[in-house]
Amino acid sequence: MPVAFGSDNPCAALSPTHHYNPRYPHAAVADEQQGWVALKYHVAANGEVFNVRVVAASTPGVFDDTSIAALSHARYPAMNYPLRNCSQIDVYSLSGEFASLR
Repeated sequence: MPVAFGSDNPCAALSPTHHYNPRYPHAAVADEQQGWVALKYHVAANGEVFNVRVVAASTPGVFDDTSIAALSHARYPAMNYPLRNCSQIDVYSLSGEFASLR
């Protein structure tokens, strides 16, 4: 995983009001692939997530779309101003455990 990724994450103290775990891609399960995806995104003042993009991945293209889709549906509490350049790392493991790190 990227070293010190998100160390200056402006969303680190926020807790999402709605969070969705990405679905493990069927092809990745069949190929027994594990990995991680590092994402950057913005949060609007109304709490909506937008401008989600992959900035690094252990296996580019395998988990990207499912991570982007899940994070795009997340919501945060409304605030007085938008936040930019938030970060998150989604970790995929065949053990059935999933983790999102902020």
